[in-house]
Amino acid sequence: MDLLFLLHLLILLVSQNVAVLGQLEGSWLTLAPSTPSITHFVNDSFIIFCKTVQKDANAKWKDPKGVPKENTKGRVHIEKKTGFLALVFEHIALTDKGNWTCEATLTNNNNNNEATSAASTPDAGSTATLASGEARKSFELLVNQKISFDKTELVQSAGEGRDATVKCFVKGDPRPDVSWLYNGEYINTVNSTKYKKLSDGLFIKNVQQSDAGEYTCRAMRITPTFADSEQITILLRIQHKPHWFDNDTSLVQYAYIGGMVNISCDAMGEPPPSFTWVHEGRAITGRNFAFSMPITVQRYRYMSEMNHNSAIISVKLPIRWACWSA
Repeated sequence: MDLLFLLHLLILLVSQNVAVLGQLEGSWLTLAPSTPSITHFVNDSFIIFCKTVQKDANAKWKDPKGVPKENTKGRVHIEKKTGFLALVFEHIALTDKGNWTCEATLTNNNNNNEATSAASTPDAGSTATLASGEARKSFELLVNQKISFDKTELVQSAGEGRDATVKCFVKGDPRPDVSWLYNGEYINTVNSTKYKKLSDGLFIKNVQQSDAGEYTCRAMRITPTFADSEQITILLRIQHKPHWFDNDTSLVQYAYIGGMVNISCDAMGEPPPSFTWVHEGRAITGRNFAFSMPITVQRYRYMSEMNHNSAIISVKLPIRWACWSA
């Protein structure tokens, strides 16, 4: 009976010691802030502390590749103070993402009031059990890159009758989802025979002049920790050969003998065309002209040129005439 009592007493004492150790495990090594994962954007600044109860404990930080951080200056460095070791990010980069670990070793392993290993606690990152008097705590650094549209041109051109792509270079991590709008209206690219969404822009089949206008490239993302959206508007110009504006200008114009006549011809094209007046096969240069000729009926041509395309109009002129061309 006495032996059984002693056995129960021994079990009770062992249980109490284990409970005490369980309370102490991990309590001498903590991280502040103490969340298992921390989210930041590229170029953010951030600092985290590895705290130890024993002020002279040996602590060190390791990067996601397991390489100790020992430098006390630089973009990512450590700062050591009594009782804690700080990990400082002056400017966070995408390459900083991953699990960062603080490891600490007690200088007095015989002290029964100090834990033999670190245990998981609600206010700490991941932990691992090491040799007596050693502990390790980790946190995951999640790095997001803000949405940007680097190298995206705000004015772009496409040839009439050809296939084209409105370029939109979207950067961001996590990568955002992209949608398109034309003159403020949503473009449905699903099962479309005209539009197709590409990784670097919007594909348009058989571009026509009616496709000219404003295209909005909208980037959006939703994650468990944040949501954001950015957009950029691109002006698309359609290149086409010159054509005359519809107007009431007659192809035959008259003037009084000794008087003056002003003849204007309006054409449009993309890029904007150059204009040339031609008289009797001879091109006339300059901006303003006034000519005197015998009383005969002359034929005069106007040419609008773009990419070797031209449109010609002929008019009959009397004795004296003038022409203004821009």
